[in-house]
Amino acid sequence: MPMIKHRHLVLLLAFTVLVFSGVLECRADADGSFGDGGSPEERYLFYTKKMAEKGKAKAQFLLADMYYSGEGISQDFTKAFKWYRKAAEQGNAKAQYNLGLMYSKGEATPVNYTFAYAWSSLAATQGHEKARRNRDIFGSKLTPPQLEKARELAAKIQDQVKRP
Repeated sequence: MPMIKHRHLVLLLAFTVLVFSGVLECRADADGSFGDGGSPEERYLFYTKKMAEKGKAKAQFLLADMYYSGEGISQDFTKAFKWYRKAAEQGNAKAQYNLGLMYSKGEATPVNYTFAYAWSSLAATQGHEKARRNRDIFGSKLTPPQLEKARELAAKIQDQVKRP
């Protein structure tokens, strides 16, 4: 029996949680198989993409994480940024935190501490402690006028973000 790598076990567990939590609608064919075939990891990726495209914030966040890390899929910061942003705009605090990090590091976007501050601030208001620390670090890199602009941007984004 082949050994299951830890990451694959985590993916399978996450897939199971998504199915049972109702995020994924998963129906087997009459023979008990899934029509798309493939390994459990491929099915997990398939259904995660499907649900992300339907606008499910949890799936968008998971897909972004996969693109960011390159686990189970080719690493692609541009796609990770896109999916983190979609989840962040729906109020996902982890996605807001990661989007702030990507702005601070210049991953798939130019370095922008104003946006890094704004997205981190949104995650911090939801109790994300690392986001609060990062927000303060990013704020220290801004001049007073830039910091004021970042606060205004955070408020503007907050007004547009869906509540989780």
